[in-house]
Amino acid sequence: MPRLNRIRVTNIQYDHGKKQLPDLLFDVKSLDTLFILANGGGKSLLVQLILQVILPNSRMGKRKVEDLLQAGHYTGHIAVEWLLDSFGERRQFLCTGFCFSRGQNTERPLRYYNYLFDYDDRSELTIEDLPFINTEEKRPIQYQKLKDWLRENGIQPLDRPETYQERLKIYQILPEEWKNIRKTNGDEGGVDKFFEKSKTTRQLMDN
Repeated sequence: MPRLNRIRVTNIQYDHGKKQLPDLLFDVKSLDTLFILANGGGKSLLVQLILQVILPNSRMGKRKVEDLLQAGHYTGHIAVEWLLDSFGERRQFLCTGFCFSRGQNTERPLRYYNYLFDYDDRSELTIEDLPFINTEEKRPIQYQKLKDWLRENGIQPLDRPETYQERLKIYQILPEEWKNIRKTNGDEGGVDKFFEKSKTTRQLMDN
């Protein structure tokens, strides 16, 4: 089963633009990980951002991704590196990404695409090498520019979530499992509601 190895978030603005995640790389080393943050520090936000690389445009409780754009027009980036089950000397990885920006009109308040590519531990292109920050301009790369860069490097941006999720299943990343993660983390008491539906051990396992 694939395990989260590294998480990268870039140019995420929240709390009405008062707080920002500039360009952070969390190296969790495929281990069980605990994030300890103060109230309002972004714990639920971080879970919601991770969800976007499996369930694009996914809500967390009542909060929608486009709510992050209320304070301004910008491009945000989320990427997750997975350690894959593999045999042999080289470790195999998959990088899954989500890029979002404000939509063109009120009918489509959010525009986004996903992408994915695999590599091993000797590859030149990894999650760290994604050009989320333009080194010359020293600012986050824009929506279309990243899309063009991905294509130039043989990575296909995917606008249709259904197509993207079918690709994920090839690597045994199952959206159905992550829908349960979203459900139990969506609001306070989410775990309680999940267990209320499970009166027996068998029902719990089925759910």
